[in-house]
Amino acid sequence: MKRIVAAALAGAAHSLPGWSAGAVVTLAALPAVAAPQSGEVDAIAKDALGRPLADVKLKLEAPDGKVLSEAASGADGHFLFKSIASGTYAVIGDKTGFDTATAVVTLEAGKRAS
Repeated sequence: MKRIVAAALAGAAHSLPGWSAGAVVTLAALPAVAAPQSGEVDAIAKDALGRPLADVKLKLEAPDGKVLSEAASGADGHFLFKSIASGTYAVIGDKTGFDTATAVVTLEAGKRAS
């Protein structure tokens, strides 16, 4: 089975150990665009060759495991979680034919992680 992998850009997210080739969820900091007490996770799911990966089911989980939001990547691999309070979260990606993967994202008020 293929594995979903997370790659970090600009220090906004961190990949977890044990991930290998499959899909890549790329997360990086972008300019502030959200309300002062919240932020956004705006990212693209990609395969190991950097191609957009459609139909990835994504969940945003709080540290206690509570699912705060769910999304699916579009044909271009894009997905978005809006109005997320500052803090550290897990973005969990799942797609048929791939192992489930997790990326850790830390949001600051008024920032966007991508």
